[in-house]
Amino acid sequence: MKSGHFVLFTHVGFTIGLRYVGFTFVFIYMASFFFEEQMYECGILNKQKEIEVDEDLPGLFDAVKLSQADELLSEYHNLKDNYGFETHDPDTIKTLEECRQPKRSILGTPWYLPLANLDYAHKFLYFGSYISEREKMIEDDYEFED
Repeated sequence: MKSGHFVLFTHVGFTIGLRYVGFTFVFIYMASFFFEEQMYECGILNKQKEIEVDEDLPGLFDAVKLSQADELLSEYHNLKDNYGFETHDPDTIKTLEECRQPKRSILGTPWYLPLANLDYAHKFLYFGSYISEREKMIEDDYEFED
């Protein structure tokens, strides 16, 4: 008596994707025993490498570029002056205002703000408050009624 529990790859059903993924996983796992070095060379398997960490790094405020500090400061002052709320701790702002040119600076953006990354800012068509006369660039499609 047939139980119907055969794994057939010719029958198309809702489990066909799971069958192919499972078969591929088992195939790669078994092949890793025989072709381990070739799979490392192709990039299918990864060797565990020891991560090199540069322990001689300066602190955050000693490594922030002046332009990056100015962007954050201008956004902070814009929101505080125009909308009345503070986005950062006053001690942080004071430290940023006293920043000097770093000897070793952070590459990329040091902030956890998506719009501090210029690539995202361009994709979102965001004009930061550090841009002079940004009001001329912003079009909000709002028609004023007289």
